[in-house]
Amino acid sequence: MLLGSAVCAGVITKVNGFGTDVTIKGPDFRRIYYIKPYNRIGAYIVGTVTGWLLYKTRCEAKLHWLWVICGWLWAGVLGLSVLYGLSDQAAGHPLTNDVAALYNALRGCAWGLAVSWVIFACASGYGVRGGWTFAYLAILVMSFLLSFVASMAFESPFLGLEKMVLAAVGRVSSVLSPPIKRLVAGRKDGGRGEAQYFDRFSNEAGDGLIP
Repeated sequence: MLLGSAVCAGVITKVNGFGTDVTIKGPDFRRIYYIKPYNRIGAYIVGTVTGWLLYKTRCEAKLHWLWVICGWLWAGVLGLSVLYGLSDQAAGHPLTNDVAALYNALRGCAWGLAVSWVIFACASGYGVRGGWTFAYLAILVMSFLLSFVASMAFESPFLGLEKMVLAAVGRVSSVLSPPIKRLVAGRKDGGRGEAQYFDRFSNEAGDGLIP
């Protein structure tokens, strides 16, 4: 049945030129391909077999660690192939009719195998490390989101305040710098320039020339 389902899906895609199912819209595709059980039963068969294996082993299957590693690797390869197998098409490079037929023929079974292995391994006690990996990734993503929120709520306002303070200090410094230089110059000539400068500074302040 599994082989027959794959053959039917591939042949129907090839004969009708449907391409991959995510790119087809219209009643013909739905009537001829999408709603037919023999085109989509592959994943259900794999899931049924997985459930039977879990029942027979009582979720206590004993596997060599090499088989466990191979299972996780193959599950990753199959799952990612189904998910990203259409990346070229999404980038504007349509698949040929033969490649599209092969994709439609194998995608259901491949996705079912990937998901079934994850369920079987975790139920049998071989998904602990994978669970820790997903937990680590979840914590990493949450940490990033929380740090972004904290940055927007606290760091950015203080950076804006710092810029305002520095700008104000710069304006005050530009106003006070000339008087200080003149004061130093007045001390060098014995105080005569200092007295003249303070008289001038007082007059300018009184006239409103100095803020």
